[in-house]
Amino acid sequence: MTATPRGDSPRAVRAPWLLAAVLVLASMRALPALAAGNFLIVNSDTTVEKYRASQAAFLETVGIPTREIDLGEGAAAERQLRTLVRDADPGVIYCVGTRAYMSALEVARGRKIVVSSALNWERLPVTRTTYGIASELSPTMQLTTIRYMFPNLHRLGILYSREFQSETVREAKVAAAQLGFELEFRSTQSQVDVERALRPLLESVDALWLIPDPVVLENLEAVHRIFEQCDRLKKPILAYESVYAREGAVLTVAPDVPTIGRQAARLAEQILGGQSIGRRFQAPAGSEVILNLRKVREYGLVIGDGALESVNRIIE
Repeated sequence: MTATPRGDSPRAVRAPWLLAAVLVLASMRALPALAAGNFLIVNSDTTVEKYRASQAAFLETVGIPTREIDLGEGAAAERQLRTLVRDADPGVIYCVGTRAYMSALEVARGRKIVVSSALNWERLPVTRTTYGIASELSPTMQLTTIRYMFPNLHRLGILYSREFQSETVREAKVAAAQLGFELEFRSTQSQVDVERALRPLLESVDALWLIPDPVVLENLEAVHRIFEQCDRLKKPILAYESVYAREGAVLTVAPDVPTIGRQAARLAEQILGGQSIGRRFQAPAGSEVILNLRKVREYGLVIGDGALESVNRIIE
């Protein structure tokens, strides 16, 4: 069976971070039986690099037997999930990505679930036994890094859809007021709206701040149009995912994926051990900062004193 790309929302089958994934044929490996009370890992598609990295970090952290299911392998994996949950009674199901979570939720029947790498998790059906690690850094953390890196940027533009990112926009307004940014917003419902709003937005701001919106960033062509328009007007792009650094974003502030996997593992261990959980959904604990120095020079941006020390990777 041929693996197909899986997204993080009804529209996110074409979400841009999937552009970095390499889709290959995969075969399910034989694994030992799962003992009751242990972990079951359900991955939306292990050919997606970030999903694979989260799972690897989870496995490195936990020290008890696990069973792994890759839903990217098709209908047989979905059937295996139903059978395994019914017969083996896992103590905690760790779901990587939205597809894994939605599939597990159908058969969980009150079992405890930990989910990570799910875009816009606030819009997912969440039960009283659902826990997780958010897939995006908070607006406060992103804006704090932007302010530290580029102290001369003051007015940022944001394109978003109310359907998917109203919560993020509300949080961003609060954070921006605290950090001295002015934010200018344009809401969109389609790519036609995006193209109509982009140029006037860029003409009135210092930079474009991308947030993970499946309407704005609908597909590869949409991403390229945004980057080309910004490049023509010499407006830097600030992004939330490392793949955009290769596209030409000046700065990306992204969650550290292995850290998310380790966080999920510690959360799952606490649940399995019957410990009290303070917050059922946690923010990512670590970040990766990538600076495109070539674009910095091209746009004549001023980097803050000492800011380069916080950069994990520099693109020349």
